[in-house]
Amino acid sequence: MMVKTKSFNFKKKEFLKKILFSSSFLFSSVFFVAAGCATQTVDKNPGNGDRKTPGTTTNLAKSWDTKVNLGLGQSWFDAKSKDPNRVTKFTENLKAEFDKLKNANPETKDLPDVNFDFVGIDDSKTKISQLKSSDNSDNAIDFAIVDATTTIEDDREKELYNGLQTLTWAFKNTADKPTFYQDGTESDPLRKSAKELSDLFNKNPYNEWSSKNNDPQKWDGIAYRFLYDESNPRRIISYYRGMIMISGDDKTRQEIKKAWNEKDWEKFRNFGIIHGKLTSAGKFKMQNFIIKKHFGDKFKAKSLNEDRTNHTEKYLQGDGFTIGQDPKYKIAFDDEASFAWTENKKDGKQYHSTENNGKVEILMVTNPASYDVGSFRPTFNKTQADMISEAFVNLAKNGKDAYGPNVGYNGYRKIDQTDPEFRKIYAESN
Repeated sequence: MMVKTKSFNFKKKEFLKKILFSSSFLFSSVFFVAAGCATQTVDKNPGNGDRKTPGTTTNLAKSWDTKVNLGLGQSWFDAKSKDPNRVTKFTENLKAEFDKLKNANPETKDLPDVNFDFVGIDDSKTKISQLKSSDNSDNAIDFAIVDATTTIEDDREKELYNGLQTLTWAFKNTADKPTFYQDGTESDPLRKSAKELSDLFNKNPYNEWSSKNNDPQKWDGIAYRFLYDESNPRRIISYYRGMIMISGDDKTRQEIKKAWNEKDWEKFRNFGIIHGKLTSAGKFKMQNFIIKKHFGDKFKAKSLNEDRTNHTEKYLQGDGFTIGQDPKYKIAFDDEASFAWTENKKDGKQYHSTENNGKVEILMVTNPASYDVGSFRPTFNKTQADMISEAFVNLAKNGKDAYGPNVGYNGYRKIDQTDPEFRKIYAESN
C-alpha cells in the first residue's frame, strides 16, 4: 500500500517552520522529502501510539497543530442556545481547559498555543468522510462528534482515532447498564422499558405540556426534565436507543400489537411506517436491527431499506413527531423519548392522534447504541488528541461546557483504546 506524504500546512504548523527551516530552502526541501518518506507511515490501528513517529519532543512538534477545526452539529446548538456569543464562549472555554493540560505537561508546555475553530456540520456521514479525507489544510476538519453507528459503519478500516465518548442524562425508564432484545414479548426488558416510558408520556397529554413554573411537565428551554432520572447527582449514561411508536384508537393499536406479538411482518408493516433519513441511527438503522431480529424469517427482505423499496406506499420519510396526523401511517420511528427535547407548540400536530379516541404509545425501544463518539483525523497526533479529549471531560466537570448541554451531551469520558465500549455495544446490538 502506498502512503501519501502530505506537505506541511504552515497555517497550522508555524512552530515547525520556526524550528526546522534554519537552513537553505533547497536543503530543507530535500530533508523533508527524505524525512517524510522515512517516518510518516499512517498507523491504521488507532490504539497504537502516535500517528507519526512517537517519542521525542521534536517528533511531537512536527505533528503539533496550532489550529484545530472541530466539526460539530450546529442546528440544535443554534435552536437551543439563545446566547449570540455561544460559539466564541465554547471555543474559548475549551482552549482554556486545553491550555491547563498542555502547560502542565513537560513534553508540551513549550509547544505553541492551540486555537479551536467551530465548523458547523450536521450530517454524520459528511463528518466521517471529511475526517478520513482531511489533508490538514486550514479549512479541513481535525475532529468531529458523530453517532457511534455511523462512526463504525463508515470507518470499517478504523482509520480514525476514536478518542471521546459523549454521555447523556438517563431517562426514568433507563436501566443502569445496557439491556438487549430477548423475545419482544411483554416480558422483554425493552418492551417493559417502552411501556414505562409510554405511561409517563401519556400521564398528561403532550399537547397540554407547558412552560408554567408549577407545571410538572415544565419546559426549561432545552428539555422536559420530568422525563429524566431525578437522582442526585443525576445518572449519566453512555448509550441511547431508538423507539417504535404506534397511534390510533384502542382497536387499531391492539391490532398493531397483535401483529407484533405474532411476528406477522406483512400485517405490521401494512399499518404504514414513518421513518427518518436512511442514514439516521436512532430513526432508521436501530429499528432495522430490532425488526430483523424480532420478525426473523417472517421478514423476507435483506434489510428494512429493501422492504421500503419494494413497498414504497407503506413508508414515509418524515419527522417522528408527526405520528397520528396521517391515517395511512400508524407507526413511527424516532430517537427514544424524542418528545423530551421537542417543545410543544400546542398546535395538535406533534405526537398527537387526530382520530376519535386516538392515542400515541411507545410500543418498543431498540437495542442500545453508544452515544456519540468524538474522533480525530487519521494523522492527528495522539498526545494532542488525548489532551483535547481530556479538555472536553474537564469542561463538563467544571460546568463550563457552552455546547454539550444544548445538544444532549451532559458529560464526556475518554475512550478505553484497549477495549472500546461503543464497539462492544454495536456488536451485541446487531
